[in-house]
Amino acid sequence: MYTPTVTYRLQLSSSFTLQQLDDIVDYLHRLGISTVYASPIFQARPGSTHGYDVTDPLSISSDIGTEEQLKAMAERLQELEMGWLQDIVPNHMAYDTANPWIYDVWEKGAHSAYAAYFDINWNHPNPQYQGKIMIPSLGDTLDKVLDQEQLTLTFGDRGIQWAYYDHRFPLATTAYSALLGQFVKDQNLDDDHQTLLSNRIDQLDTMVANLKAANQSADESWDDIREGLWEDMSQRPALLSSFQSWLSQYHQGTQQLEQLLDQQHFRLVHWKTTESAINYRRFFTVNDLICLNIQYPAVFEHYHRLIKRWTQQEYIQGVRVDHIDGLLDPAGYLSALRALLGSEVYVSVEKILESDEVIPPHWPIQGSSGYDFLADVSQLYTDAKGGESLLRYYETWNSESPAYEALVYRNKSFILHHRMQGELDNLMRLLEQLEVLPADALADHRDT
Repeated sequence: MYTPTVTYRLQLSSSFTLQQLDDIVDYLHRLGISTVYASPIFQARPGSTHGYDVTDPLSISSDIGTEEQLKAMAERLQELEMGWLQDIVPNHMAYDTANPWIYDVWEKGAHSAYAAYFDINWNHPNPQYQGKIMIPSLGDTLDKVLDQEQLTLTFGDRGIQWAYYDHRFPLATTAYSALLGQFVKDQNLDDDHQTLLSNRIDQLDTMVANLKAANQSADESWDDIREGLWEDMSQRPALLSSFQSWLSQYHQGTQQLEQLLDQQHFRLVHWKTTESAINYRRFFTVNDLICLNIQYPAVFEHYHRLIKRWTQQEYIQGVRVDHIDGLLDPAGYLSALRALLGSEVYVSVEKILESDEVIPPHWPIQGSSGYDFLADVSQLYTDAKGGESLLRYYETWNSESPAYEALVYRNKSFILHHRMQGELDNLMRLLEQLEVLPADALADHRDT
């Protein structure tokens, strides 16, 4: 098995690309570096500086470079007897328009092929979120956004979209037919245009029926219809201009806009709503990172296709798994990862260990990324006597400060009840459903 001895952390982005890394490889080798340890290099949200907001785990980030450059880098490192340790992010992806999987969920709802990929509660007790996923991207309440006419409809090569400042959300596939039918009814179209759109409406009705019947061909049919609709209109400038103008005025009828919004597979809400209610699992309190159901074999296999190929081609010799404690079954995930990558690939995990905590010995890994070691080294260079002086100074300066344990409890309680109340409520409902605790105990817990 390849074993790193001296690693060098690389934060790859548009500001430091594979080409720029190539310029310093000889220098790293002279320093004695055995392994470059890279931040995620998969396609991420446009402009990402860190790569943990992955939008496509099946391609390399265009901001960083190409697969050909990665291959060339791997060959160069091997010549220098150096290796590559790659950070991977199985817990979450970017909750963003640039993420094609989540965009498909917004567009098709629970009928999307990717609906089960993400940890979404489609049966949330709040009627507003039943059968919908919330999108907390608004700067104010939806009512105020509508009153100020900040939400409009547009049409382009990605189909009909809701536009809110720089955000673009897809119109539900199930809403196209009625909207196009209303356009045909409202406009005085010539026979050619009317026949053209009537045929598209018939195709849409058939596609939606197939989608609801879980017919896999519906996805391909939808792509063809959406692309065909854009092609039809873009080749007929007068029809395209008429449709775009009609859509741009749609927001002026607030009631009909609200009715159309009710037909969507998502619910647009103020970004602060997630502090009290949420129906998808996010990364801590970061609204725009949505968590994956990586414990499902089909999701696991799909998400890891590229990293598997890179290890087989020996572009990389090891992986570091980000946020392992965020997964439903860390041990199960690591067993699946080991089986996928083989016994010769070095695997480490990000795990922040308490002073008396150890990594489970049955995990098939080589260790953690070293936070515990860093803490020990920091203590080695810390004068314990100095800590006593600092504590006395702190107590003099802030004499009313509570005991450390009380301070920790107070602040953790604040985060739980004022920033993650929605997650707490979801957990309590889950425990009730599983009958892990009696209902009265759960009720008491909610009051604490």
